Amino acid sequence: MTRQQPVRHVFACGYSRSGTTLLTTILDAHPDVAMGYEILPNPLPTLVESVRLLGEANDAPGRAEEWLRERDQPDLAKFVANARWSGVGARGVAHIARRMLESGASDLESVGDRAELAMAVADRKRRKLGATVSGFKANTPRLVTLRRRYPDSVFVFVVRDPRDVVASLRSRGSVTPVADITRSWRRFLTGFRLLRAMRPRQAVLVRYEDLVAEGEAQFQRIFAGLGLEVTDDVRQFWDSGATILGKRQNNAATVGVDLFTTSTRRWERDLDPVEAEEVARRCRRSMRRLGYSN
Repeated sequence: MTRQQPVRHVFACGYSRSGTTLLTTILDAHPDVAMGYEILPNPLPTLVESVRLLGEANDAPGRAEEWLRERDQPDLAKFVANARWSGVGARGVAHIARRMLESGASDLESVGDRAELAMAVADRKRRKLGATVSGFKANTPRLVTLRRRYPDSVFVFVVRDPRDVVASLRSRGSVTPVADITRSWRRFLTGFRLLRAMRPRQAVLVRYEDLVAEGEAQFQRIFAGLGLEVTDDVRQFWDSGATILGKRQNNAATVGVDLFTTSTRRWERDLDPVEAEEVARRCRRSMRRLGYSN
């Protein structure tokens, strides 16, 4: 694939419960790629305040994230905890925040500013591993914003039958109305389509169902978009150097095994038929385009 500039960053994108952690793990398994997991934070305190809090947290006994939770800073605590899954500890996070502050940054409100913090974590991991490409799981539909900040990037978007998405969310205890879930599912898909219309060479769409059923073929598509060869580490991603493996993360056990198809069409057995019909009605046009039939 001909490009004007080499790929330096990659984003694993998609709506919740669509296989984004699996995709991130597959990318992270490649020796030339360093990925961050769940490190795009919610809006955080200003950089001045975040640097102060992180400094005090690191000077206190115990884990920094526990100290932050006790000071009613759950989002900053979560970011520090999630950065550990990427091999960057609390002191590393504090160093990154100080460097951003020294460079003139001040806020951590916008998606772009928070993406800069997340990418700094991924870049730190990349340098440590000697990889060439860094990125993270981007749980946002604002992909055009990320592309403007990182023009040397590729976006791999994983999409899943929205009925299975709802079924998976219900199994996790979610009571969010179908109308809200499907609205978000469509919004994430629209964000990717907008990016693909603008920069088709930087956008790769992967159906979750194809990824788990045709691993090798989808690996080839994904890494061709990055200009990289598929390696045996990728083919055995569940037994690779991906940093999520062995961590106490909600999805670590699921991605610690080979690809399986038992979660496809789970809506047929797990989802209330009335809800399944409502999902299909609200998403019918996009489902048809993606090849999801009744």
